[in-house]
Amino acid sequence: MKCRSDRCGSTNIQLLSAYWQSLPSDSPLKKSLAQPAAAESQFAWAVGVAVVGIAAVASGAVLAGLGVLLAGGLWGAGMWKRTEAAEAARAAWGLQVRCLACTETWQP
Repeated sequence: MKCRSDRCGSTNIQLLSAYWQSLPSDSPLKKSLAQPAAAESQFAWAVGVAVVGIAAVASGAVLAGLGVLLAGGLWGAGMWKRTEAAEAARAAWGLQVRCLACTETWQP
């Protein structure tokens, strides 16, 4: 594989993850090239809110219960979407390569 830069053309290419692991711990690149963080999901809290909504509907407070149930569902859906986006970013990072001559980073 060759560098995608027209000015470089080097064949000295390495996976970004391997390059990152080989950096010394005090390197400033260690932080800037790090894998994106995993999303912290708190699905248990969203499920708890939904359960409170169901309990409210069952006890007779239908309108308030449906509102709480809707809030729990939307909260859970938002967390799901954030978790999926974070995992996609982490997977894309794992596929990136870096030219060791010109330091360009890309995904082939």
